[in-house]
Amino acid sequence: MKSLLVVLFLLFVSTSFSQSVEYKVRLVISSEMIQCEGEMIYPCFQAKKETDPYWTMTIDYIEGFEFEPGIEYVLDLNIEHISQPKQDASSVKYTLVQIVEKRNID
Repeated sequence: MKSLLVVLFLLFVSTSFSQSVEYKVRLVISSEMIQCEGEMIYPCFQAKKETDPYWTMTIDYIEGFEFEPGIEYVLDLNIEHISQPKQDASSVKYTLVQIVEKRNID
């Protein structure tokens, strides 16, 4: 969790000097989507670092990723922070680099 906070801090500092910042991360994606709330309720992914015991993040969309319920994924992702997103759009863009592992969860 500490390293995630450090990454987010560095991301915040670096975005003040550029339009966007991109970095790579490996995350585990839960086998089931949950309901997230914003302006409305929408389905989203639960995610965590491989070493985390609990789901610590939610992600609304991963470009290039086709989710199948009942399968837990380990994914390598590009994460791009967009300093000036379009109205009502996320300031973080997740793009699939590769599927590292798929596990059937019953």
